[in-house]
Amino acid sequence: MADFAATYECLRAAGRDPDVLHGKRLLVAGCGNAGSNATLTLAVLGVEAAYVDPDSVEPKNLAHSPFLDVTPRPDGTLPFKAELLARAHVAHSRRPDQVAHWAAAPLQAIPWGVLRTFDGMLVGIDDGPSRAWAARVGALLGIPTIVAGFYPPTGNFVATSNRDADSPCYFCLRPTESTTRASCSLYATAVGTVNPALQTAAAATMNVAIEAMTRFWHDDLRYDGHVFRLDLGEGCGELTSFRRYVDCPGPHERLPEPRPVAFDADAPARAVLDLARADGLRSPELMLPSAYVVSLPCRACGREVPVEQPEWMVRTAPCCGSGCGASGSTAMAHIVETVSPTNPLADRLLRELGLGPLALCVVEDAESGGVRVYELPGNVSDVFHTVTRSER
Repeated sequence: MADFAATYECLRAAGRDPDVLHGKRLLVAGCGNAGSNATLTLAVLGVEAAYVDPDSVEPKNLAHSPFLDVTPRPDGTLPFKAELLARAHVAHSRRPDQVAHWAAAPLQAIPWGVLRTFDGMLVGIDDGPSRAWAARVGALLGIPTIVAGFYPPTGNFVATSNRDADSPCYFCLRPTESTTRASCSLYATAVGTVNPALQTAAAATMNVAIEAMTRFWHDDLRYDGHVFRLDLGEGCGELTSFRRYVDCPGPHERLPEPRPVAFDADAPARAVLDLARADGLRSPELMLPSAYVVSLPCRACGREVPVEQPEWMVRTAPCCGSGCGASGSTAMAHIVETVSPTNPLADRLLRELGLGPLALCVVEDAESGGVRVYELPGNVSDVFHTVTRSER
């Protein structure tokens, strides 16, 4: 391997401090056209990255990156996108101590206690509620967040440093975006379409997004509160600012420092609520990290079907059983976002509500608005696989 100091001379000459970059941890959410076009640049910069995507590689993904491969594993399953990008990241880095991480899971499955250890989030997920979820968490935790998207021949991203709770946030620009998926979308007829993807648009856009993030890390906020748009058809790009929206539904606040607790994710939600009450909250409500689906209508007959899962785990509308017919009525979707002491869900395990190891349990007082945050114990190895040079 080349001399480590000399390797980054050009980077330093360009005004980028490799010591700063090598001390940063970036979470890359979405390992398709977005994440796969960020990997090589992040590896060359020597940033420590974690790749998050639930999907295995499909043949249509191969046009995005030479790092993706459909060669089956020994057990016959296809490899995960996130794993392949993490391994490529380490393999192409010049840092002798380079590590990368990966999780074959939706972004919403990553506990907030883990997310808060990152210095930035680069989000390229082809799903509106997931993008909104990431933007909301980034704002609450004060994490620089860049949300990217593409529609060939164009690409764009929204950049927010989230340094100041009063600054413009993602929802100042897109106030109608929701972190909760409309339940009716589960009942729509699936259409076997392929999303358009153009390698040049994604590669160019993601590299500008990485430039914006590295500037954030060097205290350069020129991209903060801006939308970058690239149009390869017209051969132009533009950077447009947006302002704080007075009626913004986004979280223009920061969570207080979490307090570690002795009980774990197998304790009932009531344990958190009781602790918050002991800490002075008179009417505590546990704020779930993602909406929890108690029940949904049967897709065939409309009767109520218990679901009992965080929303991000629900992929299709349920069916109450074979042979069911029209019932004459349709049940309403029962979805909750908070749990009070009188709610039957208070007796459910935290894990069942989507609050696993290293989760942040956010409790708000319905009367005063006061907030307490409790962090569950756990290990990062419960969330991420880690790739080192000896393992790549």
